[in-house]
Amino acid sequence: MQIEKTIGRNYSPKHIRRLVRQNYTHYAYFFFESLLLSSLTPRDRPFFDRAFRIVNGEALKRALALNRGVFLLSGHIGFWEALGPVITFNFRPITVVVKRIQVRFIQRIREILQAFPGVRLLDSETSGFRALSLMKTLRRGEIVGIIQDQHRPSADFAKFFGYDVRTNATAAVLSRRNGAPVLLTYVLRNKFRKYDVIFVETDIPPTAHLESREAVRIVNDYLNGLFESVIQKHPEQWLWAHRRFKDNSNFVY
Repeated sequence: MQIEKTIGRNYSPKHIRRLVRQNYTHYAYFFFESLLLSSLTPRDRPFFDRAFRIVNGEALKRALALNRGVFLLSGHIGFWEALGPVITFNFRPITVVVKRIQVRFIQRIREILQAFPGVRLLDSETSGFRALSLMKTLRRGEIVGIIQDQHRPSADFAKFFGYDVRTNATAAVLSRRNGAPVLLTYVLRNKFRKYDVIFVETDIPPTAHLESREAVRIVNDYLNGLFESVIQKHPEQWLWAHRRFKDNSNFVY
């Protein structure tokens, strides 16, 4: 349904069916990759060096050199769970804002799978504490990871594939406050155990003259547009199973 109403508007039914099959294959790969990742430790650095190729890492180095901290925006595409360990090995520690899963057993499994030295998980629901903690992280010149394509029930709307969707405003708000650079990053699978970790510099629209809420909307429209372009190039590796468009009355599941 989501494919048909977004990128699928330009595809034939046969193309959409093929894309759906490829997407299910992606989920199978991701399952086994996540199990493999959970078994790795810092002693497995040689594996990371062989498996993950850094593309345009100089962009992140330039951003870090400004000493304002960096926002890395990513999403549920490719092997996204590997991003934390790869960033920690090659650059600096990273704090990732995550949405807590309500089922405690599943939440515990995720914590085990995502545990890695240098990767700190911060609950997205602790809003006041979260903002303070992230500002401290940025002041230390470290990296904050944001999952941009995740539904946030309390967030304002921004455009995504032509629809209004609730969008995380953390990077838009805090980067405006302290001037921290914002980069788009994602991990694409070339084949099993061979990946590209890609960094894209952004050109955030000027919003200093605007009221805060309007500024956030403009910035998030822009950032969502960047992520759209990645999904359009690699639709088989995005998490189409995630109901990204809920809360929009014009998008009926």
